[in-house]
Amino acid sequence: MRSAFRSVFGRRSTARVLRRPAGRLGLIELEARNTPSTLLVDDNFTPDPTHNRFNSIQAAVNAARPHDDIKVFAGTYTEAVTITKTDVDLTAVGRPGQVRIQGPAGADIVVQVAGGAKDVDIVGFTIIGGNAGIQFGTHFDSPASLSGSGSAKSNVIQGYAQVGLEAIGTGTRVDFEGNVVTAPSTAGTGAPIGIQISDGARGDVQRNIVSGNRGSADNEGVGILVFQTSKVNVERNSTFNNDEGILLASFDPAIRVTHVLVSRNLTFNNRFNGIGLFNADNNQIVDNVASFNDSDGINLGSDPTDPNAPQGTAQNNLIKGNTAEFNGRAGIFLEQTATNNMVIGNRLFHNNTHNVTGGADAVDLSHGTGTAGTANRWKDNRGNTSIPGGLVRPGGKHDGHGGHGDHDDDDDDHHGGHGDDD
Repeated sequence: MRSAFRSVFGRRSTARVLRRPAGRLGLIELEARNTPSTLLVDDNFTPDPTHNRFNSIQAAVNAARPHDDIKVFAGTYTEAVTITKTDVDLTAVGRPGQVRIQGPAGADIVVQVAGGAKDVDIVGFTIIGGNAGIQFGTHFDSPASLSGSGSAKSNVIQGYAQVGLEAIGTGTRVDFEGNVVTAPSTAGTGAPIGIQISDGARGDVQRNIVSGNRGSADNEGVGILVFQTSKVNVERNSTFNNDEGILLASFDPAIRVTHVLVSRNLTFNNRFNGIGLFNADNNQIVDNVASFNDSDGINLGSDPTDPNAPQGTAQNNLIKGNTAEFNGRAGIFLEQTATNNMVIGNRLFHNNTHNVTGGADAVDLSHGTGTAGTANRWKDNRGNTSIPGGLVRPGGKHDGHGGHGDHDDDDDDHHGGHGDDD
């Protein structure tokens, strides 16, 4: 992987800090404890807990019981919210942008789900500020008892310093869908990440729009990051104007990123690569469009000649059915450390727009007994240029003809993985 990944994963040095009317029978008490309630929040309310009316979100969360739904009306709520109760949902009521949670000055996390809470849904808010906008889980080395699970859907998340939408730690399971995640417009000293699934967390990341995650010259940001975990689905997202669009990576070669499905995403206009894999094995990168990126559409492995780049491999991945066009260096670029991957049926045209030495529609720097003397299999790929020759076949994008490297007629599409949970 190019040196863009040298310091994208800065760790936090410390863990984030994370009722019977008179004269009624006991049966009514039991009903009161167990019947789900709807709690209402409006910043203009005079607090009235007896009637489930609150003027802060955290006050409603504190009063809620499992299975309650908290509905929040239009307004700006300057507070940090922590949910440690199972099946307590937050739902914004109003038009998009009307219900805002603003992180207080110095806030670490604006909305956090932790303490083993499950089935917590956060829907329809605008979340602003904090080091993290919404976080499920506690820390990268936290036990499952501190995990958080649920969903974040149809939120707008912006102004965060480190990560917009995060799932972290063993036991955390999430569904992130339909969110718009936008980093600050000015680069700071850190490397902002739009959506991160990491350190044993699992989840589905679908139909999100992620942009603007750019760091400094040697500390780059990522749109969607799957880091040191497995069994994640990343599907139908749009990532643009980040340093890296979508990245599957691990700094620890003993903790591989595996069985991740990256499918039908649109990743474009990123400062480096559209999709990257580093210390990532047995994943599927299929049917994506990775175009107009400043370096490569899809990049696997690491560059052993770059002293600033962490070293690692990418093996047994399936790269299939992708379109990569008008990228600065290559449509698909396999570094020397990328081996035993299958590259099948991709459409690679008009790449190396920067006319760099070593650029082409398809590049494979590995050496072995695979296609054209590489350590990988290339089959049925369309394009006009490749290094070495024989990785692609010139022709129309949809001509239906196979490419060079078709000597193996068995179709090993079983390579790679998928993000199905256990």
